[in-house]
Amino acid sequence: MTRLKLLSLLLAACGSVVADDPVTMVGKTAPAPIFTTLSGEYQRVSKLYGSDAGGGQTEKSAVALSFMSLNCVPCKKEMPLFLEAVRSFSGQPGSGNKAFRFFFISLDPLSAKDKVREFVVGQGVDPSKELLLDPYQRAAKMFGVSTIPRTFVIAPDGTVTDDISGAPEDYGARLKVGIEKALKQ
Repeated sequence: MTRLKLLSLLLAACGSVVADDPVTMVGKTAPAPIFTTLSGEYQRVSKLYGSDAGGGQTEKSAVALSFMSLNCVPCKKEMPLFLEAVRSFSGQPGSGNKAFRFFFISLDPLSAKDKVREFVVGQGVDPSKELLLDPYQRAAKMFGVSTIPRTFVIAPDGTVTDDISGAPEDYGARLKVGIEKALKQ
């Protein structure tokens, strides 16, 4: 086995990737999965974007979703970069006065929800507002997630404007560009 093939296998095994996943969501309409909150309630994030938006909201929002797991080292590396990027936009009016929201999507089993809560709180995340659970990975399958971390930026019209696999060195800058693009739509 060549060194490159071995390196690729090792990186894929730890959740990172050498290149972006071959199936990208950019330009496609984001799915409308239902997530579970820590309190056991169901939440449809798509109420914030696309054709499902509404339900008392006056405007649709741009949304960033970051699929992660506690046992994923690249996810832990990516989380501070994600938070730095999204917090510069969260709650701020964007182009056309559209709000921006973000969520971490935990793929951990429900039995780990207390550990997930403890971890995200330690990162400065409000688990009641910024954490959703996908313990059966149904949403991950709908989005075509095959490696984590995987981040999607969704415009208010429901179009995916960025799809980032792994934790590339330019992650923070790339995420900011994706958010700016989403807010302009």
